[in-house]
Amino acid sequence: MYLQHKFKMQIKLPSPLIRILFVLIASIAGSSFYAATVSLEPSKDNTIFSISTDESNGLGRYLFVGTTKEPSLRRSLIQFDLSGSVPQGATIESATLTLQMNKSIVGAMQINLHKLTRDWGEGTSNASGQEGKGASASSGDATWLRAFYPDDGWSSGGDFLSTVSASQSVGGPGSYSWTGAGLVNDLQNWANNPSTNFGWILIGPESETSAKRFDSLQATTASNRPMLSITYSESAQTWAGYAVSPDGRSVDTESFLGWIDVETAPWIYVYAIDGYMYLPEESVGDAGGWSYTLK
Repeated sequence: MYLQHKFKMQIKLPSPLIRILFVLIASIAGSSFYAATVSLEPSKDNTIFSISTDESNGLGRYLFVGTTKEPSLRRSLIQFDLSGSVPQGATIESATLTLQMNKSIVGAMQINLHKLTRDWGEGTSNASGQEGKGASASSGDATWLRAFYPDDGWSSGGDFLSTVSASQSVGGPGSYSWTGAGLVNDLQNWANNPSTNFGWILIGPESETSAKRFDSLQATTASNRPMLSITYSESAQTWAGYAVSPDGRSVDTESFLGWIDVETAPWIYVYAIDGYMYLPEESVGDAGGWSYTLK
């Protein structure tokens, strides 16, 4: 990611080499000057259970999807907070949700992702053992009949769109990914309207035995936790800029130093970022140069 100066004017970079690099990047990108990929862990997740409508698993290590032999239906809820990672108004180019499945009682089953239409909770419920039966819901937990236990009800099994946002066949233990235009469309809507971001519900076949267990946000091994990878871009007419290395003048593509919005902040101002002080040049004009001094 790069330190960005937000303004609507051409940028003049401080050396011919950097100027050539800027033109090359702009030419390759076409209408999009800036592109980045971010990877996010969930902000919350939970499992709801039909066999006991007051069961939940807010702080459990696992998420469950599908139907057990009783039968009992399980659905997983998951949400990712885009704020601070994906700028509002950015264009979502692609996205992938990856989950680690670690236990199954059947062969391959289709598991669908649906967009939730209202908020829900992750409380302190924490199922014991293999966690398949859930635990008594705590205050604020989502359950089969309640978005926030014990008072805030919703439709039986959750409030969500019938349209499938993404689908994946899940067989034996391993890593599985959901991707596609529906996923991108959901994320684009949330990037444009953050208040509508309630995440997704995962639903498997519910007329037959189909239960699958996945690692949750609370998984002991961090690399097994759910992960959402998003690639987004921003228009060259909106964003211009480059990263600043400690010499204050060169391009550094390895580290993200921070965002500066110069439409709402004065040029003559000192910004403390990543252990250094960055001072926009007083005679900046239509240039994007920075002067540098130790913090």
